Amino acid sequence: MIAPLLCTIVLVTTNASCRIEENGSRIVSWQVEGEELLWNPPTPSGTTNKWHHGGIPLCWPWFGQCDKWPPHGTAWLSQAKVLHRTPSEVSLTIAADAFDATYTIALSDRLKLTVHTRNRSDAPQKYSIGIHPYFRLSNRNAAHVEGLDGWTYFDWRDPKLTKRAWQGQVALIAAFDHSFAKKRGAADIAVLVDPKVGKRISMLAPEADEYVVWNPGAEWPIGGLEFIDGFAKDDYLHFACLEPGFAELEPVTLAPGEEHTFTAEFAKNTQTKGTDEMKAMITAAALVCGTVAAETITLPPPAADSGVTVLQALRERRSTRTFAETEIPDGLLSGVLWAANGFNRADKRTNATGMNKQTIRIYVCRKSGTYLYDAKKNTLEKVCDGDLRAAVAGTQPFAAKAPVSLIIAADVSDPIYAKPWDTLTHYDAGIVSGNIYLYCAANGLATVCRGTMDRAALKKALKLPEKTVLHLNHPVGYPAK
Repeated sequence: MIAPLLCTIVLVTTNASCRIEENGSRIVSWQVEGEELLWNPPTPSGTTNKWHHGGIPLCWPWFGQCDKWPPHGTAWLSQAKVLHRTPSEVSLTIAADAFDATYTIALSDRLKLTVHTRNRSDAPQKYSIGIHPYFRLSNRNAAHVEGLDGWTYFDWRDPKLTKRAWQGQVALIAAFDHSFAKKRGAADIAVLVDPKVGKRISMLAPEADEYVVWNPGAEWPIGGLEFIDGFAKDDYLHFACLEPGFAELEPVTLAPGEEHTFTAEFAKNTQTKGTDEMKAMITAAALVCGTVAAETITLPPPAADSGVTVLQALRERRSTRTFAETEIPDGLLSGVLWAANGFNRADKRTNATGMNKQTIRIYVCRKSGTYLYDAKKNTLEKVCDGDLRAAVAGTQPFAAKAPVSLIIAADVSDPIYAKPWDTLTHYDAGIVSGNIYLYCAANGLATVCRGTMDRAALKKALKLPEKTVLHLNHPVGYPAK
């Protein structure tokens, strides 16, 4: 049973605020520019052992009804302790069964929730998790969810859990309890849209394998869910739940002492923007890439000679910042990479490097994941399942539209890179950039050399060693018409 409210934690930034109940770890308010984004019932329930509607409850260490009690785990019934706190961030510690966790709530231009779970027992344990926000709506019947078109889903109210393919936007015009299947590790974004007030709330949770859309409708309560307090009349018209997580159907198994991190981010935007722009807003799009599925892509030989002379390519060389979203053929991609950092002799490359150290590495960021270019084998080796193009774009959303972003990195672990040679790989990266420009100019591709990127997010997502430097990046694609 949850203890009486003892403490409310308040986080603030210049334009946002957040209130958290220490008992139950529930976020009860999230305001941006004075607007409350979360729904809470007008008359809070007085029952202490039933699920409480409203705010953002944490469902941990299990998510769903399953065969355990209480449903949705015990975090919402537990006393948390403050581990660390700043004006805009707090870390809470919680424990349940065989697990303990650190729950960090960080407020900036978005609301970022991170749950770091550890198996403290001496046996393997399964756990699941869900973030269960109740977002305030002007009228549910006019609202919808974007970003789930074509996704496989099932209805939790269907005893057979029949899987189907969803088409179009998700209109919230009736009782809704659908789980949309997501690839764990993918940086897919769903957006809750309230067109009456021009509000959009985007959600990103790379480690989730499902996004649940829920609203009870006038039909509630649905049989068998007696653990939930009833709604007041018409409550359902004023909120919708957009819940990232992985439920008991697909739990994560942790070995003794093993740890796992789950992150969900939410951002408010008042303009009509597509998911590409939302990805650029949330620059930590793939801080958590999860387990990487082994994948090697064998590239075709570089595209044949385009017939363009070096002088013609120099005349056509330019920086382009508008891209078509059309994928470029692997033959052209192979050519770009070969020009950038390939071998044109048995042991020498197309790009010169100081002292012939050849420490340049090219990372290829695509929608399907991020890859390391192996010039000897002419292959792409997957290093991350997440789409990192938004993190490469950083504060410049145009770059995330290109189908490919190339990161020019360097390994500076060799002692030779101590002063005065500590900037040597900077020049190496510039030579690679020039090669990319010329190949693109000769083959009708658009590109631009950029220094801007979210380096911290990229190094964490790619699990790069400290002595790897991210110098430059090149979005590459066809020019927009």
